[in-house]
Amino acid sequence: MKTVRQYITGIVIYSLSMVCQSATEDMERGGYLRDFPLALGPRYELQVYATAGVTLNSMAAHTYFQAIDPLVPAKLQNFVQPVWSIFWTFNFTMWPHDFGHWARANQAGGDFRINTYRFPFPISEMIQPVEASQAERTLMSSGGFEINALMRRDVEYRFYENGYGYADELIHAFIQTIMFPMYGFLIAPADPYDPKTWTDTYGDPVEYTLHIYKHYTGREAIRENGDVDQTLVDLYNETLLANTVWTLLDPMLYQGAAAFGVDSRKEQGRVYPWRLGNEDFSWSYSTRFNPSPLGYELYFINHLKLHQYLYFVEFRWGRPFQNLGVGLRTPNLWQSNSWRLGAAVDWWDQDIFGRGGAVSIQPRWHIGQRLDLAFDASWKDDGYLIGRRLDKDFTTLAYIIFSY
Repeated sequence: MKTVRQYITGIVIYSLSMVCQSATEDMERGGYLRDFPLALGPRYELQVYATAGVTLNSMAAHTYFQAIDPLVPAKLQNFVQPVWSIFWTFNFTMWPHDFGHWARANQAGGDFRINTYRFPFPISEMIQPVEASQAERTLMSSGGFEINALMRRDVEYRFYENGYGYADELIHAFIQTIMFPMYGFLIAPADPYDPKTWTDTYGDPVEYTLHIYKHYTGREAIRENGDVDQTLVDLYNETLLANTVWTLLDPMLYQGAAAFGVDSRKEQGRVYPWRLGNEDFSWSYSTRFNPSPLGYELYFINHLKLHQYLYFVEFRWGRPFQNLGVGLRTPNLWQSNSWRLGAAVDWWDQDIFGRGGAVSIQPRWHIGQRLDLAFDASWKDDGYLIGRRLDKDFTTLAYIIFSY
């Protein structure tokens, strides 16, 4: 992992130099701000790597249009730009995905090692400690998809919070949204009736579903007659079906797809969210699928704007373990010209963990022309909340936010 961190650090330094070099020119062109946040926190917190994935992808896109595109001959631009975007979007999807496995494994006392970098996927191995609980083993398998869901969530929150976003961000979010079905149908398609599917366990959706099945039933996947347990087959098919349907019901999916046709040379590819209403009151919704240690969970997120205040009201439901939850978050509970205070609260009722909740406060200070400092101080009870540790804990993350 040391080599990966050095690799990403180099990209950060180079991209930040490009951002700063063009910042003054950008500010003269309009009043829109684009944030590049970097998170600092405990080593194995998933949000640190999710934030890095989104920001580094945005920096790569910004670097191209500010520093490279003007140097590319017009006849080659339609070739060079897609190649550049595909390369970086792929890397800033898969590397954070693998860091999700790594972080969840280390939280449980294990490890996830990338032995060889190979395109498109590196050769890696998961080291699971004997003492790890079944829920922790499940998270080691699903941690990559958690990071994908967190990256998509970060783009979504910022998109509605600012009232605008950029094509490269929405395209990146689109890729995160389709990662699970892409794995299940294209990257690692599996026949759930084939016993080899559950003995070789190729692909994260297969490995993840097997963990959930064993935890929920306590049975082995292969029956005495050599057939696959029908309960496991049904759970695998149900998980893929729920993911597909819930993803197709998501308006953000279609805004992300439309972003592929946006010209980023015009207004830097700025796009605006679909909403019902006006400046004083508006509403829109989105959906989210996430593989949790309780089984798949489905989110229904309401985006409410009341005058200058924005609220995200989230409802979630999951199975096969009972998983009910509700969340409320706002980025501007209180604000002034120099700082603002955001907050979030969650409550859940879950099999295995019982009832619990979480509270978070998020102050942000504007400390310079193009620099903000923010914190996210949060407490949570025992239970599962996307991206957070399973045990009761208190976590503080710091954010350095470069803007132009």
